[in-house]
Amino acid sequence: MYLLHLHLWFRIALGFTLCSRLTYHRMPNAVPVRQVSGLPRASFRSCLATDTLASSYALGATSCARDFHPLDHAHAGRTSNKDQTHMHLILCGSSYSMMKKIFEDNREPLFGRATTKIHLQPFAADKLISLVEQAPVKISNDDLLALYSITGGVALYVADFVDNGIFHKEQMFEWTVRPGSLFLSEGYDLLRLEVEAGQSTYISILRALAHGQTQAPRIADLIGVSPLNSYLERLELYGFIEKMRPILAKPNSRSVRWQICDPFLRFWFRYIEGNQDLIENGMSSVLVQDIAESYETFSGPMLERFFRQKLIRTGKYTTVGSWWKQKRGAQGDLNEIDLIAIGRDRKSAFVAEVKRQKKSFREGVFLDKVEHLKKSVLAGYDVQTAYLTLEDLRSPIL
Repeated sequence: MYLLHLHLWFRIALGFTLCSRLTYHRMPNAVPVRQVSGLPRASFRSCLATDTLASSYALGATSCARDFHPLDHAHAGRTSNKDQTHMHLILCGSSYSMMKKIFEDNREPLFGRATTKIHLQPFAADKLISLVEQAPVKISNDDLLALYSITGGVALYVADFVDNGIFHKEQMFEWTVRPGSLFLSEGYDLLRLEVEAGQSTYISILRALAHGQTQAPRIADLIGVSPLNSYLERLELYGFIEKMRPILAKPNSRSVRWQICDPFLRFWFRYIEGNQDLIENGMSSVLVQDIAESYETFSGPMLERFFRQKLIRTGKYTTVGSWWKQKRGAQGDLNEIDLIAIGRDRKSAFVAEVKRQKKSFREGVFLDKVEHLKKSVLAGYDVQTAYLTLEDLRSPIL
């Protein structure tokens, strides 16, 4: 079976799936159903998309309850007998805050009722490789990287490309920003589901991150809002951004960078969010040209992230990350290593420089950095080194 279609049911609602045995096998003829209203529009994507589906509230009635009133008694009866029931209730949704509230807020009727929680994830790097190798046309490594950089492996987005015969990088650019594209409002929809107040500040933060800013003080100066702690913490809580430290750094290290977790959101806030007027006025071709001209620079961090995911999926490494340290007395000048993976034996390490093309490597500079690491954070480790490029995207890694 074509790999992508194993995930077609993900299109309904990616994110959190919760299963509970909550109802009796025998049900009365009249089944009262709670009214569900005011649900936000579903976004149908990974991790952050939609409130619980209305149909999920069609709970089977307890065998002895005349009505659902009072609700507390009806829910209590269902819970106390759930282990003897013969039905599973599955609730799907991907608004993090809503799903957390429904099942973890002790004031909610379904508090503590979930017996299983599944957090569905996008396709990993190795799965995307398997998928493109089954495509009806030849897909280059650059096309594969573009697929990852734009979709992040989210099944709905990947399926939108595949179902419409969009396999090449240039086609992806055009399809993503065309009028009527499902991608155009997706960033706003995802943010709106989790954040109500202060949306403009959150958008400004995400826009700055998408354009390459990684440090909170710099972002605060850029958008004119300080302090940013509460905004960053909330974006991190809901899975929009993540905090990064140099590999093997202490948890309280002040050497912190922020990045957008989701490759699609990084693409959306870089290219789509600020160019809606171009698209609405039929000037998508101008935006496509802008994407094409800046794509190599934009895709660099995505190439590093792809290799990190490939390494961790081998099962040989416990930690995969990068390392950086500012040179003494230098302003903005960094010693930096793109990729470091710590072996499961805690005695070996894999260190790599990542570039799109081999001609961009500076071997002497890289080896000097590795020697510095061997005398500091990787002292005592057996260190292997490598250069990784687009050519290695589908090749096995050590």
